[in-house]
Formats: sequence, structure tokens, C-alpha cells
Amino acid sequence: MQPVLENGYFPVIKSIVFQGSGMVELLLLLFLQHKVPQPIRYKHLAVAGILLTGLTIGPLIGAITEFGPVEASKQRFPPYEEWGIASLGKFIEHIDFLSIYQWLSGTFIRISTFLFIMKELVPFQKGHKRFLLLILVVITVCTLAPITDFTFSNLLFFTIIPATFWLFVAFSLFLVVMVFLISHKTRRDKSGIF
Repeated sequence: MQPVLENGYFPVIKSIVFQGSGMVELLLLLFLQHKVPQPIRYKHLAVAGILLTGLTIGPLIGAITEFGPVEASKQRFPPYEEWGIASLGKFIEHIDFLSIYQWLSGTFIRISTFLFIMKELVPFQKGHKRFLLLILVVITVCTLAPITDFTFSNLLFFTIIPATFWLFVAFSLFLVVMVFLISHKTRRDKSGIF
């Protein structure tokens, strides 16, 4: 793991978008706050952020220590390779199916959360089941699109992940400005200054 910042700051700044695209999804907790019995506080977000950082940095450090920095940078899916060399006891080896289970369960939780939030946010209540069914059909069609794995990786790397990051950052800045303006107007109305 040493030396730190061997290649300067640019690779770190470039990778912030990829780490941040997962972290900005904590913003979705705002949409679930009305379903939680106690209000979500900053310490809850901090704990969730630390856990997500650990889940991100753990496989990264594991890949670097197990395969070395050069080989780990060449691998497309280092967590899959790490599960491939793990074993359970003396007789059970090649438990790389657990990485597939890990990815599928994470994807299932993420898609389910997005669908739940969409159901809560749609302005119409009468046809929300048809709307969610349409969203699921679109997701299924996108999943079955005949593109190669390399094309999908490039699309994810150069388009989807940066767009997700900047969209959520812009949305969070919009919410900060709206809260500031509303709280400023409320304070001004309470003080009686016009």
C-alpha cells in the first residue's frame, strides 16, 4: 500500500467520482425519512458513509495485497477474483459464486429501493402499479440489450457513473439552496420584516 500518492493527486481526484457515485445515493434516505419512526440524524448518515467506504476500500486493499498493484489494476472484477482464491476449510474451495450472490443481492436491494421511492413520489395514485410495471419492463429490456460486456463497462465507466454522481450532486445542491431560501423566508416572516 506504500508509497501513498506515488502517482500524484490526479488519480485520486479522478477516482473520487466513482466512490462518490455510491456515496451520493445516501441522499435517497431523505425520501425514506417519513417511513422511519425516528428522524435520520447526521450521525446516522456518517455511520452509513463509513460503512460504505469500508465496503469500497476493503476489496480494493484486498486486491492490492493479494495480487499486487499492477495485476489488481489489470483485473476487471477484483472481488470476483478474491472470492475465487478463498476457501471454506480444507475441502471447500472456489467459492466465487458468493461474489455473484453479493452483487445480485446488492442490485436487488438498490432496484427495490428505487422502485419504492418512485411509488412514493409519483403524483398519481390511481395508475402507479402500471407505472411501476412499465419501469420494470424498461429495466428488463435494457438488461436484455445485445451489447458486449466491454461495451457495457465503457458505458458504465464513462457515462453512467459520472452522470449519476453529477446529477445527485446537482440535486443535493438544489435542495440546499431551497432549504436555505425557505428557512430565510420563514425567519424573515416571523420577525415581521418585509
